[in-house]
Amino acid sequence: MADMGSLRVSTLKWLLALLVFVPTKFAQSEDTLNAGRTLDYHVMKGAAPGYIEDRACEVCHYELFQSYREVGMAQSFYRPGSQPFIEDFENTKFHHVPSDRYYELTREGDRLTFKRWLVGDDGKPIHEYEREVDWIMGSGNHSRTYLYQTEFGEIYEFPIQWYSQSKEWGMAPGFDREDHHGIGRRVRRECMFCHNAYPEVPVGSDNHWGPHRFPEDLPEGIGCQRCHGPGAAHVEAALSKDLDEETIRSTIVNPAKLEPALRDDVCNQCHLQPTVSLFGVRRFERNDFSYRPGNPLQDYVVQMDVDEEGRDRSGRFEINHHAYRLYQSPCYLESSRELSCIRCHDPHRKLPETDREAHYRDICLDCHEPHKEGDMPEISSDVSIDDCVSCHMPKRRPQDVVHTLMTDHRIGVYSDLESLTEFRREDEPVLTGIDFYSDRFTLPGLIGEIYKAVAVLRAGGNREAVSHLQTVLRRHRTRDETPYLDLAEGLIHQGDYANADLQVRRALSLVPEDPLAIEWKAVTEHAAGNMRSALEWVNRSIELDPSRPEARYNRGLFLFQNDRFDESASSLKTSIELRPNFVPAHFYLGMAFFKLGQMDQAVDSFKESLRIEPRYVRAALDLAKILIEEGRPDEADRYLRRAVRDSEDAEITQELVSLLNSIRKE
Repeated sequence: MADMGSLRVSTLKWLLALLVFVPTKFAQSEDTLNAGRTLDYHVMKGAAPGYIEDRACEVCHYELFQSYREVGMAQSFYRPGSQPFIEDFENTKFHHVPSDRYYELTREGDRLTFKRWLVGDDGKPIHEYEREVDWIMGSGNHSRTYLYQTEFGEIYEFPIQWYSQSKEWGMAPGFDREDHHGIGRRVRRECMFCHNAYPEVPVGSDNHWGPHRFPEDLPEGIGCQRCHGPGAAHVEAALSKDLDEETIRSTIVNPAKLEPALRDDVCNQCHLQPTVSLFGVRRFERNDFSYRPGNPLQDYVVQMDVDEEGRDRSGRFEINHHAYRLYQSPCYLESSRELSCIRCHDPHRKLPETDREAHYRDICLDCHEPHKEGDMPEISSDVSIDDCVSCHMPKRRPQDVVHTLMTDHRIGVYSDLESLTEFRREDEPVLTGIDFYSDRFTLPGLIGEIYKAVAVLRAGGNREAVSHLQTVLRRHRTRDETPYLDLAEGLIHQGDYANADLQVRRALSLVPEDPLAIEWKAVTEHAAGNMRSALEWVNRSIELDPSRPEARYNRGLFLFQNDRFDESASSLKTSIELRPNFVPAHFYLGMAFFKLGQMDQAVDSFKESLRIEPRYVRAALDLAKILIEEGRPDEADRYLRRAVRDSEDAEITQELVSLLNSIRKE
């Protein structure tokens, strides 16, 4: 096991947004693209060629298609109003005490509006933010998450969530703490991969370092083809008069007919996540939407497992631990893979609540003798002797989504069932070790060490992981730019721009036209004091991909520091147009306006920074200075008082207090 030091996993870090288009390493089949052209259905091209509208499946599989619509997977992602509302919209206003923020979600017809505000020392709202909900993620069987999408195509998560079991509003996972993400947590492709059908995006845009952008017209829910593979060729074959039934069936994947490992991989593409702390690393040569049912999962992703301080692996229980816990069960281990997901679950049908006890009991009794009354320990009076699951696969509270109860798929004998459901606070696990999840996902030697270090870096990183990856890459040069970019990002976060420049140059030697590597070259040139060169590199990055907000932002900073304030403001405005919630861009736009003497615009920009992220108190400091100069001390006092409460930086807090005291003296 690699020793890269302990890692405190935090979802609260402000990470660089890493957006770049890279040419794909997989060729598209012309036969696949031609399939279905004569049909009245759209066949996808781009990163996921050959997928077709799921409504095409309904023609031949009507009953299955209709029953599947009731399954949670089919309701995993949709626009407001596409599914029945189950939330309580009469009681949505609540105060999150740790962050001292107020929230509300209101409904008008099919339109949902998110609102967030703080309260100033005068008792009135301050930093009010309001935005319409564009998407809902989650069937509502356990919860629903609310999202918004920018014109640029990025999707972000709102901090509040509906929890169906308790029928109440609460903070979304990762937000129930003082210093949460606010409205800036981006939905990445790793998330969308498991919560929706594949979108139609350009070839290569789903590379790990590619922009996490999605088209406005997205699929709504996980469809048939996530388990059965691209369907265009199958639909065309089914409508052909010249093909026999066996040939038609050969054009689509039936998971039940696959060998056990490949069968289980169809489910495990989403339901095997050993730890929420650390995503499995996509193979460097693979893109995010390149997995196809019937292919070995280990050829697509390298799954990792971790050790946590104070908790062994058998004691971890998370919301996406279906397969992870099942594979720890004696029942599974002794079944020679016969006990699989589809042995108990029909993915096409929602099992009625009234049938579940008997359904699962019958499966258990295939191997086990039925219990008799005298053999049973004392159990709750509301649990039937025929209810195997309640005792041997109890519902319990996950450590990562604390407002829900989930079935523990580790089949066993449990004592003290009540303790499993006791409420717990979100915690921030400390990782003390990392290893490959199983032999199937193990990579030997130095390449394996590269993947481990990259996994840690993508989870937030630490100096040990950066140093380890740096050492390994000296000994093992890869022909893929991915780990060099991971290392460059880690070094940039540490302020080690000289070594970051070396990794950027290595990446550019492999992909000379990579806009992200070129932009980071601009960053390292700027850090070295080469301002002219920095501008040349960042301009080149923008020429290759004009739609990346980070490049526009960096260009704006470089121009600002060269006293070219008009040009800086123009570049920062474009960055904000691409990403309206880009807080630092709003702040530096305010600074550029200030330098240009455009005080009203500067005030608006600083206020917008705070409206989006109230903890960005640097904006409050500069806003107050302008307000004082303009003879508006009472307004300045209001922003300063709130900023003092929200500041997390001792030096800035001292400046805020000093300015506040100067107002009081006057």
